Amino acid sequence: MEEDKLEDYSASCDGENKEMNNAPQDAETQKILDSIDELRKMEAIDTRSALIDVKQKINIGRKGKWILVIQRAAAVLLLPLLVFAFWQHQQISNFSEGIVWNSITTPPTLRSVFTLPDGSQVWLNGNTTISYPTFFKGKERMVELSGEAYFCVAANKNQPFVVKAGNVLVEAVGTEFNCMAYSDDNKNETLLTEGKVNILLEKENGRKQIATLSPNEMVSYDCSKQQFMVSKVDPAKYIAWKTGQIIFKNDALPEVLQRLERWYNVDFEYDSTLKIDYAFTGSFDGEELTQILNYIELTTPISFTVLKSEKDKKEMYKKIKIEIKAKL
Repeated sequence: MEEDKLEDYSASCDGENKEMNNAPQDAETQKILDSIDELRKMEAIDTRSALIDVKQKINIGRKGKWILVIQRAAAVLLLPLLVFAFWQHQQISNFSEGIVWNSITTPPTLRSVFTLPDGSQVWLNGNTTISYPTFFKGKERMVELSGEAYFCVAANKNQPFVVKAGNVLVEAVGTEFNCMAYSDDNKNETLLTEGKVNILLEKENGRKQIATLSPNEMVSYDCSKQQFMVSKVDPAKYIAWKTGQIIFKNDALPEVLQRLERWYNVDFEYDSTLKIDYAFTGSFDGEELTQILNYIELTTPISFTVLKSEKDKKEMYKKIKIEIKAKL
């Protein structure tokens, strides 16, 4: 409606414009003429095209803003990702260059078997600890032993396998052997069942080779006297523990008792003046300790008495103590 009125008013004024242009014009008339010119300019504008153009500019502005936001977010996220990637690379590099050691301990009265990172198999006797790296790096594959273990070594001539037991080193390439080196014992024994091993002593000025073993040979090293002896033996009784057996063949009674202490986790007590210099032979597979002691009593002039178990400060039972006396 307003537009129609303006058109009518504009048309009616067209005829008068010539006269007014020629006539003298006052200030009020000039204002009216200026308003009519402005209306004509407004009519000439394509409002629909202008609206579309404005919307396009707004959309472009919005897209530009979103692109800017995404770019900034990407920059913010990229930095932590780069830092994490660098840290991860450093961790992998540090791990690959470092050596991490693991330890496995077999409790008394139990035995276990496992495989080392190089594929070598190891059997552990009771009360034994072995330490080894998560991977073998360098010129040799070294493990540390306290107790008794049987090794079936994976062959690798370029990287010898070494068992460190105190200051005694057993060096092998691809072979099988039994090593006994309990920390509470003064004796270190290595028995070879297959292949060849070198026995070395580790000293301040380096390593010294003391023996090379062939199958069925055993080296016995006296740690206090620093003396060693190589002898030919029957390996059966030394490795029977792998299958849960105990074999004695004309063994001195003190040695028999020591093996029974470790196997059954007990303590034998006897007077130092008591003579127990007897020999004993027997083969046992799963028998209880009392049965074995009965066999020993039948062949020697000594008797055994199981003492009442005591508790320690933590209310835990201590090792069973067995008293040895001469028969009356």
